[in-house]
Amino acid sequence: MAELVSSAAKYRYLAERSGSCYRELFVNRTSVRAQSLISDMENEGLSAEQIAEVYHIPLDAVTRGRGICAPERGVFGQGAVSQPATSNRERVSQGRSMTCYLDDDVDQDLLIRLAVAHSHRLISPRSLGQSGQHDALHFLYAVSQRTPLMTRNANDFEALHEFALGAG
Repeated sequence: MAELVSSAAKYRYLAERSGSCYRELFVNRTSVRAQSLISDMENEGLSAEQIAEVYHIPLDAVTRGRGICAPERGVFGQGAVSQPATSNRERVSQGRSMTCYLDDDVDQDLLIRLAVAHSHRLISPRSLGQSGQHDALHFLYAVSQRTPLMTRNANDFEALHEFALGAG
């Protein structure tokens, strides 16, 4: 059985979520679970540097998080970590890849490279000469291509989505 994280433990980059009954560590001031960092490193084969860049967190937070939460020596116990029935790479090889259109706020070369490495396709506004365009134009492009739109600021697209639903 796994040991629980001591609520008295203080870490520089990690903390339990305030008010939560679950005793799970998160990267401070984010909704990123520390265990997700380790999972991405193990399941996706990403380096600590890549994880830091993708999640926009300090490299030290990733390395310390791994040291604290890694199953072989961490506070979550000594047992084996349960793995999904199929890894992400296996799912991709089974034809489960996807295409997404990126909003300007997530149009980053590293994200595109990681997606391509896993057989996904990300359409960059830069590649279409559409960087800096209004969100409505990005939304219309994604709808016209029947692709999901990836963004960090979903609130900017809620009214556009409601309008599109009403227009039928």
